[in-house]
Amino acid sequence: VEEFRKVTPDSLQYIITDMFETITLFENRTKEATYEKVGDEYLVHLDISAIKYRADSLGNESKITLNDWIDIGVLGETDDGRDTVLYLQKHKINQEEMSFDIKVNALPVKAGIDPINKLIDRNPVDNRKAVSLKEES
Repeated sequence: VEEFRKVTPDSLQYIITDMFETITLFENRTKEATYEKVGDEYLVHLDISAIKYRADSLGNESKITLNDWIDIGVLGETDDGRDTVLYLQKHKINQEEMSFDIKVNALPVKAGIDPINKLIDRNPVDNRKAVSLKEES
C-alpha cells in the first residue's frame, strides 16, 4: 500500500484509503435513463443518485462525503445480444443527485453509474437500467 501511495497523486489518495485501508461501500443507482435521436447521434439523459458509506469493524455504517471520480456509462448491444460499450468515462460525483446528458453514435440499450460494478455497492443491480425512448412533451 505504501508503494501505491508514493505514486498516486494527492487528488486520488482517497482511493487507496477507500480500497485498502477502510470498509467503503456505495449506494449508486440509476433513477432514469432516456434517449432521443438528434441527427445521426443519440442523446442519452441520465438521472443518478450516489451515496458513500464507511463501515466500522462491527459493520456499523456512516454516510461520508462523496467527492469521487465514478464511471458513467452507456451500453449498446451487438448483433448477437452482447453488451458493447458506447461511452464509459469517469465523472466527478459530488452530490447525491446528479444528471448527465451524453451523446453516443449508436442505439443505447442500457446506461448508468458504475455500470460494470467496479465499486463495492450495497445493491449493484440498480446501477444501470434499460434506456427508453424519451416521450414527446
